Amino acid sequence: MRDLEDLIIDCMYAGIIKGKLDQHEQRFQVDWAMGRDIRPGQVAEMAKVLAAWCERSEILMKAIQEKVQLANILHEQHAKETKEFELRVEDIKSNLKAAMEADMAVDFEGGVVGAFAEGAAANKKG
Repeated sequence: MRDLEDLIIDCMYAGIIKGKLDQHEQRFQVDWAMGRDIRPGQVAEMAKVLAAWCERSEILMKAIQEKVQLANILHEQHAKETKEFELRVEDIKSNLKAAMEADMAVDFEGGVVGAFAEGAAANKKG
């Protein structure tokens, strides 16, 4: 770590970079850096390349936003369908429960009615 700090300090003295070295936080905030590998005549070409990159990035961003919107719509539809399905299941459960309770009703005059009465009669015969 000390070697890196020495390198940063040497670069600052050489005028290659300018910034703030925070030893406590162990970081260097770059305020300015000397450009390299680019000649003044290349700036216009670099600006064109960056502009094209920005255009492609915006197109990509719009496509991603459309995909996110579609995903949100599909998610909402799925949630709605799931809720409707769960309501149907609960309705079927309550109908089945009511039907079973009706079949299991006890005749207070001494007998069982419904499906259990038929089963009891068959068992008595058999």
